[in-house]
Formats: sequence, C-alpha cells, structure tokens
Amino acid sequence: MTDKPFSRQEIERRQQAIRDSLTATEAFVAFSFTASYYFSGAPIVHWGRPTITVVPQSVPVFTVTSAMEAPRLESLGHIHEVQVYTDSDGPSLPTALALLSRALQDRGIDSIAFDASMTPCSNLALLKELHSTLATRDGSADLNALRKVHSEEEIAQIRKAVATSDVGVNIILEEAKIGQPESDVVAMATRAMAEFSGANYPETEMSLRCYSQQGDRTLQPHSGTGGDPLTQGNLLQIVIEASAWQYLSAVERTVALGNLPAEQDAYFDTLIEAHEAALVAAQPGAPLSAPHHAANSIFTRDGFGESPVGTGLLRGVVSEWEGRIEEGNLRGYNSAPLQSGMVMSIEPYTFVPGVGATRHCDMVLITETGNECISKAPKGRLRIG
Repeated sequence: MTDKPFSRQEIERRQQAIRDSLTATEAFVAFSFTASYYFSGAPIVHWGRPTITVVPQSVPVFTVTSAMEAPRLESLGHIHEVQVYTDSDGPSLPTALALLSRALQDRGIDSIAFDASMTPCSNLALLKELHSTLATRDGSADLNALRKVHSEEEIAQIRKAVATSDVGVNIILEEAKIGQPESDVVAMATRAMAEFSGANYPETEMSLRCYSQQGDRTLQPHSGTGGDPLTQGNLLQIVIEASAWQYLSAVERTVALGNLPAEQDAYFDTLIEAHEAALVAAQPGAPLSAPHHAANSIFTRDGFGESPVGTGLLRGVVSEWEGRIEEGNLRGYNSAPLQSGMVMSIEPYTFVPGVGATRHCDMVLITETGNECISKAPKGRLRIG
C-alpha cells in the first residue's frame, strides 16, 4: 500500500477554502476525527488519543497528535508541522490540549473557529482555561458547506467503496440459500468484498461491514446479524457497507425469502415504486426534502401513511460516532438545495408493526444535469429461493 488518500493539491484546496471563511478569525481548529482528516489528509481514528489539526490564516498548518499516530500522519497526510505528545506526558486529552494551547499562543493566535457540532464541550472549556484570552466561534457551518459537495478525488474513493458493496449484495443474491444461517450469509459477503477490494484497490485502506435482519427483526434496522436460518416466507434486509479511506458507502436491499404472504408481497411492490420515485426526485436545485416527499407520496397512496423515518442523508466520512451533517438529511423539513457533487444515500423506509420493514438503499451522485445512481447491484423485486 503506497498511495495517500488524497493529493497535496486537494488538501491545500480544502485548507484555503476554510481560510477564506475565517474573515476576522485567526485559525480553524479541527478537533474531531472527521474535520482533522479533512484538513490533514490523514485518517487517524482517535482511540482515546486526540489528533487536532489547525489551519491558521497566516502561518503554516500544524497538527497535534500522539507518538503512536505520528508515523501515520507523516505517511498519509500533507502537514507542515507535527506536534507530538506521548502517553508518558499525562492523560491524553489534557496533554493534547495543553500542547495545542502553547502552539496557538506561540503563534499569536487569539481567535479560532472550530467544529462545534462534533466537539465535546469539555474540550473547549479546558482549552479556554489554558488560553484565557482565546475567543471562539462555531465554524461548523463553514466546514459542512465544504464537506457537502465532493471533489473528484473524494468521489473516486466513494466509487471504490460502492463497487465493493455491490459485490457483497451480488454474492448474497446469487449464492444464499433458504436454511442457511444469517451469519454464514454475512460472512460469505464479507469474504467476497475483501477479495474484490484486495484485487482491485490494493493501494486503498478498506473497511467492510455487513449485517442483516429477517422477519420482525427488520423492524430493528440497526440491529446486528443473528444465527437463525433464512426462513421461507420472511423478508430479509441486508446492509452492505464498505468504506475507502473512511468514505462510506451503504447498499441495502430487502429480499423475499421464497414466497411471501400476500400482505408482505403488496408491501414489497410499494417499496420498489417509492424507491424509484425518490431517485427521480433527486435533481440539482431541488430541495433535499424532494426525495423524501416523493417516496412518501407512494407510501401514503398505498395506505401505509408517511414514514416517520427520513429518506437518506448526504454521505462521505460518516460513522456511528460522528461525521453526519445534520443539514444534509433527506427529510421533509429540509429546504436546502441539492447541488452537483453531493453524494447521498437514498433509502426510503417504511414498516408495518408486527409484520416487518423494507428498505432499498442506493448511493446517488448529483450531477449538473440530473443524477447518477452509483450503486449497480440489482434492485426491484428480489428473491432468494
């Protein structure tokens, strides 16, 4: 593995873009994993040891990180200066913030913007104790305005992730059997994805995750995989996620296991039509709410009512712990416009208590003239057995 996630030109473009938003503020401080990665080019998950990247207006960019992570930062990132602390220096968070405070003061930086939406209040409180004259403001909107619209280099990473996710879906549709344990099905998909990404993207760090639910467990869409056998007459929901350099894709399919009861069969047809309506509605200039309203018009027409769940979200660096852009959700209240370069998951979801839930999810790129469904896995009325 030799490639960096992003070119120096790409990272310097991002750094200059956030500088342009600072106006009277002297630096942007990226406390979170997501923001620090965005401005350094090095994906360093904190694991209890903070990595903090600072983009000043008038002096070089620098990063505070642990001795454990410094080699990764230097190997993958594009940073002028690295300030390193060790585990022997004391507890990691106060040690990192003390190093950050000294670095800011040494450079005469007395005002910062920061990623407040992903930063614990305790971080800021301790930093202000260490740097009593420091003025701060929330720079989340400035950061998110940049993160919402992807560069060609970012889209290239997302394409790798989606292609890998498609492999996991395809192998399940082709080879899974009624009676096979769910855990075996997921293991089969994970293995196929690992083989594909290793053969096609050996220079890329990939993370893979697959999980599934069937029957009434589809009503718990974020629950993990069980060991029950695939059972005739159930709905099976499969969630296939791959990330390339932490840029996450999600391709999800609801699959019929053999012949469904009549109620679930009709339910399946509604999902397919709602999903297609949401895809058609995702157009440049339309509000982010448009796919949600389009899907819900089908759900309501067919008697299911409006889904209480949104229809997707803007994608990029998104994980369980951070990275989601709240104003990037495809929900009924969101009037912000879709823009060329945005990548989102479109995943209309509806359910009937006591029966089950359905969701197809595709990764979609907004273009200048419409959209491109990056996911190529089969969709529609899918069946195993």
